[in-house]
Amino acid sequence: MFKKFRIVHRLTLAFLSLGLLVLIVVSVVFYFQFKEALIDRTIEQLSSVNMLKKTGVENTLQQKLLSVEKLSKSGKKEWWLDLPSELGMHYLPSNMLYVDCQEAIPPAIFNQHYKHITFIDLSHELKSKNLLLALVVPTKEGNLFYMQYPAEIQELLHERTGLGLTGESYLVGSDYKMRSSSRFFPDTDPLSIEVKSEGVLNAFDKNEGQGIIKDYRGENVLSVYRKLNWGTIHWVILSEIDEQEALLPVNIMRNRLMVISAIFLLIIIAVSVYISRRIAIPIRAIENVVLELAEGKFPKEIPEPGGDEIGKMAEAIEKLVSGLKKSIVFADKIGQGDFTSEHQLLSDEDALGKALEHMKKRLNDLVKRNDELALQSKFALVQGQEDERARLSKDIHDGVGPILTSIKLNLAQLPLSDGEKNNLKDLIDEAITELRRVSYNLMPPVLLDFGAGAAIKNLIETVSKSTSCKIFFIDDSKKESSKLNNEINVTLYRIAQESLNNALKYAKANEIKVSLTEFEDHVSFYISDNGEGIHYKESKSDFSGKGLINIKERVALLNGDFYLTSEGRGTTIEVEIPLWKK
Repeated sequence: MFKKFRIVHRLTLAFLSLGLLVLIVVSVVFYFQFKEALIDRTIEQLSSVNMLKKTGVENTLQQKLLSVEKLSKSGKKEWWLDLPSELGMHYLPSNMLYVDCQEAIPPAIFNQHYKHITFIDLSHELKSKNLLLALVVPTKEGNLFYMQYPAEIQELLHERTGLGLTGESYLVGSDYKMRSSSRFFPDTDPLSIEVKSEGVLNAFDKNEGQGIIKDYRGENVLSVYRKLNWGTIHWVILSEIDEQEALLPVNIMRNRLMVISAIFLLIIIAVSVYISRRIAIPIRAIENVVLELAEGKFPKEIPEPGGDEIGKMAEAIEKLVSGLKKSIVFADKIGQGDFTSEHQLLSDEDALGKALEHMKKRLNDLVKRNDELALQSKFALVQGQEDERARLSKDIHDGVGPILTSIKLNLAQLPLSDGEKNNLKDLIDEAITELRRVSYNLMPPVLLDFGAGAAIKNLIETVSKSTSCKIFFIDDSKKESSKLNNEINVTLYRIAQESLNNALKYAKANEIKVSLTEFEDHVSFYISDNGEGIHYKESKSDFSGKGLINIKERVALLNGDFYLTSEGRGTTIEVEIPLWKK
């Protein structure tokens, strides 16, 4: 029958049963713990009151005894005659102050040998209605008995501080008769009330104890009892309070707990219905997600993962969808040429992820191969340009130059006037000078013969003649054991040419610092000016100027590093080229 219920109803019943069970257990445990704590606190309070009462009774008797002993030591003859006035004692039932006759007191008590002055309880022997104490004064002539109703003891026991509305403290003699008046039966003679409760019996047997017992009225009370032994007096002093009054806070708490439990039960029902529906919703959502995945679509919403089976299903689906999305992103990055991205496999058996990783590796190898071919093509192009420049420089120097010189020498044989001949000589000299300059710029012979340091020095000296800009150059290249080959020398020279041209032509600098330093593993070129800075994008690898692009490409062909810094005023270029190929 339970299987016919919908999952929402099943979950509701399960949650409701569990919540009700927890509520009952918690309520019962809390109730009994609170009840036990309240009983312990009440017993502790009764114990304190009982101890105070017991100590008070003992102190009262002791104080009277000390007063009598003090009077006996006063040296006065027949001092005992002053006891009635000193202690307020009198003899009952007659009006005599003291008794030395045997008719009023039982012979066993009257003739007993008393060594010291002491109190005895004669309430039972003299059939007194209230507590009656006798002070026994042993003399040479016999024992003197002084009677007294100890009102101080009665007042002490009637003090109800800490005992509530139904609490009382009372004395019981060894004959199980009450010695102090009852709070509940004030008009009844105490000695007519017999008290054989569990507390009295235990006290005479074990001296003290506590617990919930029935008192002399037959009512359940919280009781603390102690045996009071003082001389020949053997009493039990009890301090008690009705269980109903003591546990009144527990009963109030129980009623409130029932109301709170009812409220919580309603809350549990509401929460159970809500949670059941919340659990059923992800199940339907998972069904929709699976159907969408089966159609090749990414689900718009995925249930949040949880710790149960449904949550595990949702977590697995979320992981699958996330993995597919990451695979798509990874494939898109590969398509865009980003081979640094990583792809995390869903598991060791992730076939799609492994296929994408393999494709990335193959494409990366292909791109690297293409980059190498492109680099080789650029290098060949640059090398071809430099070779062509060297050939043109040589042809101009060795071909056109001698021809112009020959023309100049044969100019004297032409039928021209001296002025015309001089003009032609000047033009030919200017052409020869220009050809030499062009030839030098195409490929300075000093570059091939003495390296980049000497070539850059000559270049700076030549440029300095035609500008007012101060140019400082430090050449720290190695002259004899230099590792700079022709490719590096030409590259450094072209960088120096382009950088000087930019600083003088565009930056309008009036001071330029240049240095060339050769280390064991690399060569460093540095140029800095104080001219106008250049504007470039945040990425320092993107430049708009063709000259800077050429410098960057030349450095890249030699696996070097190019750095450019321009902060508003001045520009600094640093180039580092390794002395071996990476």
